[in-house]
Amino acid sequence: MSIKPDISIFTREIPGRCHESNEDSHYAGIIPSKEGDEYGLFMIADGLSGYSGSAASHIAVAQIKKYLENNLPDNDDYAELMQRAAYDANTKLANIGTTRTTLDAVLYGPAGLFGVHFGDSRVYFVPKKNSKNTIRAVTKDESRQGVPTNYLGCVGLYHPLERKIGNPYSFTPEELKDLRYIVLMTDGFMARATKDEIITGLRDLQNGNGPEAVFNFYAQILINPRNRLLEVQEQEIRQMLYGIAGVDISNPKGEKLVEYVLDCYTQRQNAEIVERLDNGLEGGRLKSDDATLVIVDVQAREEDGQIQKRMAEDPQKITPARCYEALLSDPFQAITALDRETVKGLFRILKGYASTQR
Repeated sequence: MSIKPDISIFTREIPGRCHESNEDSHYAGIIPSKEGDEYGLFMIADGLSGYSGSAASHIAVAQIKKYLENNLPDNDDYAELMQRAAYDANTKLANIGTTRTTLDAVLYGPAGLFGVHFGDSRVYFVPKKNSKNTIRAVTKDESRQGVPTNYLGCVGLYHPLERKIGNPYSFTPEELKDLRYIVLMTDGFMARATKDEIITGLRDLQNGNGPEAVFNFYAQILINPRNRLLEVQEQEIRQMLYGIAGVDISNPKGEKLVEYVLDCYTQRQNAEIVERLDNGLEGGRLKSDDATLVIVDVQAREEDGQIQKRMAEDPQKITPARCYEALLSDPFQAITALDRETVKGLFRILKGYASTQR
């Protein structure tokens, strides 16, 4: 069974300013199984600072991918395979030494969904729009004072035959029948966005906003330092920026002071301002951490089929063939003639139709 037409994958990374290099890594792809079926493998990893984080996250993701590519075609115990893959990656990192990373890995296909979880990244399930099920986090954060308490690269990790590792979880196809999106995000999002903001973005996704719009919503929260500046006492800001040539902080007060400083900071026209704000605020409050988002739409083909059915049933709507021709002649008119529901998923439909015309 091929799952490629059924799923649509969206991935984005926001390199933070807390490290010299991005310490996140991710993977999203398709692997064949023993039965000839296809399984989606989706992973995010967040390397630990001070433990070769960038190398650790990339090695872990690559090692798990390699292990499953080599072993998935010959095995059908998917839960155990995920355990063994995580153990294999841990062994690789432990042998290198001083390399550690968090990890979330999800294997999804005809037999269900199988996952492992190390650390403080998260996996969310977002159900279909009118489902009775609710948006929920499948994983639980494992951290203390912002530091992960479970990770890959641990010397002496138990073998999966002795004890289960990585907080394994699994769901049957019946339990997943109302699932629409699998969402993986590293802790760079949770460090800046509140729980309500995270859920708001996921609810927007459930209600029809595309992954790009949801990512942009989160990105603005991460990148925009305005709210964090408002948390700082005025006197602290004035002392921090005192003596910088060309910067007048004597008159603005309250939010006007914040807006003035923010304008100087975001335009990056004065390197000294940027350096003082980044390094002077306790805990680096203006520096956002690396953040990675993976959104998997597991009902993409069903959505497209529903759109095509609506278009066929209503002669007032533009059919794929007519829309394809209309786009070639007048793209703006063609798009504005469609309602919102029809526009949704249209480009995937047109891509399939265009391929038949070659």
